[in-house]
Amino acid sequence: MPSKQELRKETWKRMTSQGVGAFPFPLEGRIPNFKGSHDAAHRLCGLDEWKAARTVKANPDAPQLKVRELALADCKRLFMAVPRLRDTNPFREIVPPRGVKPRKAVSIGGSREYGTPRSVDQLPEIDLVITGSVAVHRDGRRLGKGGGYSDIEF
Repeated sequence: MPSKQELRKETWKRMTSQGVGAFPFPLEGRIPNFKGSHDAAHRLCGLDEWKAARTVKANPDAPQLKVRELALADCKRLFMAVPRLRDTNPFREIVPPRGVKPRKAVSIGGSREYGTPRSVDQLPEIDLVITGSVAVHRDGRRLGKGGGYSDIEF
């Protein structure tokens, strides 16, 4: 049985060699973006769980950019973790002012500019958590980039 790190390295290597990765590069050491992430985000919006959710928490990684944008388009209350949880208030509530495009507001830079800092205690009940992965087993177990941030956010 390969180790978690061996599985990560193999996934990043395969994605790179098969040309299925997308910006930002390199894929190694991060939740890798992939060609088709926008299509995946649109498919997510068709799920009953998405439709029922009023409050969404998403991680700040590139593959979830479109998901965050669609959350605002669907008038959901959106919370995003600060990258690597580097802040006393590790979440941002994203409510872009009129005239600011949602895509800009849900980027990492946009969340700093337009997001309202929130502590863990200030978070409402979250209906849906969107978490990126390096790999996912058929039984649903996920493998992140190895920093433990997703577990801490959850």
